[in-house]
Amino acid sequence: MASGPVLQMPLHLLSIVLSQLDAMPSLASAIFSHSSFYAAFDEDRDRIVRSILRNQIPHEIRRYAFPAYLAATTDLRHRGKREIRFLLLDDSVEDYEFRRSMLYREITAVFDQSGPANIDLANMVSRTHTMIEHFARDFIRDTLPLGDKELGLQRKDKTAASSDEVYRIHRAMYRYVRYCNLFRRSYNTRLAGKLGSSITIFFFQRFAPWVNEQLACVHDYFERVLSRAFDEVAAHDVEWGCKSISWRTVADQNQHKQGYLLRGLKFLYQLQQATTYGERRQILGDSVPRTKNMLGTTLGGYGSTVSGWPDWDYFWDHIDTTLPNGAYSVNYEWNSNGPDVYGSAPFRIWRASHEDCWRQDVIAHADHTWLRRCGYVFWDFSEATVTDDQLKLIISRARQKAWLDRFRRNDGELKRKMKRSRKERAEIYKRGGRGYWSEGDLSQIVWTEGAPR
Repeated sequence: MASGPVLQMPLHLLSIVLSQLDAMPSLASAIFSHSSFYAAFDEDRDRIVRSILRNQIPHEIRRYAFPAYLAATTDLRHRGKREIRFLLLDDSVEDYEFRRSMLYREITAVFDQSGPANIDLANMVSRTHTMIEHFARDFIRDTLPLGDKELGLQRKDKTAASSDEVYRIHRAMYRYVRYCNLFRRSYNTRLAGKLGSSITIFFFQRFAPWVNEQLACVHDYFERVLSRAFDEVAAHDVEWGCKSISWRTVADQNQHKQGYLLRGLKFLYQLQQATTYGERRQILGDSVPRTKNMLGTTLGGYGSTVSGWPDWDYFWDHIDTTLPNGAYSVNYEWNSNGPDVYGSAPFRIWRASHEDCWRQDVIAHADHTWLRRCGYVFWDFSEATVTDDQLKLIISRARQKAWLDRFRRNDGELKRKMKRSRKERAEIYKRGGRGYWSEGDLSQIVWTEGAPR
């Protein structure tokens, strides 16, 4: 086997080269490409793995990365109250008793300088962050140009997000991953009693409403990713027509879409990469899921359950944006705002869009679908760029577009067309037909042997 100058380097220098890689899949490619790289990795694997994860995952986002992974491998029924609070809230890292727990040691094992690194954990965390980065780039391409146009951001570069904006997107997507991993399975009321609150509502408590609205924006984005494939299959597949699956409803009105969304990023990534109808149909599968733990529902219902907000006017009266360092005058337990303090751009536009709303519409308001389509609580802008009066005009126009979109989805003729389609496909299914149906064209239907046509 030929060897270049790099492969003739001492092992300790090769290990330094490996430690500069930016993802675990890159490490796998390197160590399987030549025995010298494998020998260097085998000699110093713990330091290499930890260095790669530090290169890949920004320090400020790690607190969301590891719990998201652990949520996938944790049954909350077998965890203590402090561990459950950490997985739901991020607020227990400084708790002395929690820091002594096995869960905390699992979380910090990858970055801890002593002891062996958890290679399986490192691989999972790295792969998840790679998908987060992929979807974050797509989210920026999908929403930032629209946000610049609709929100009047007046950016010189309409395709590049700032470090704070990327952080917000990564945080929201990691929270989405954690929600999927936690609530893909159902939990009984006994566990809710242990926490003293609804377990799904508990998930949102430590974040300000404009930060939770970022999660709603990400939810809507992933629903669009899903809908490109789901709507095509629901509108044309014979078996799905027999099951009367709707493709015109969204959010909490479509439990099937919500069930698919809970399958997480890996599933959505595979679906997004599929290029043909057959590939999309295969990935979606024959068993169409439903769920009671719908993120669309829990987001929309959060405002009705906030015990700390006895009066909506009281909430507005006690917001003081003049306090230094993003402090606030009401003792709400919001400790995960990051760059989204009072007076920040996400706070300003969220406040302007909710001042005339009911408390139950604090997150995922139906009239704000177009604002979320623009990613409105992610982008930075100054008062000089967008004044409060301009914000009100922007919000008014966005609501009109949301109303128009809702009107189009509820169009009577389109609903009747969907019902006729499902009825015709149901009859074909009963006669033994399967496959792709198109109105007036049955050439792609596959008939079982002996089925009447």
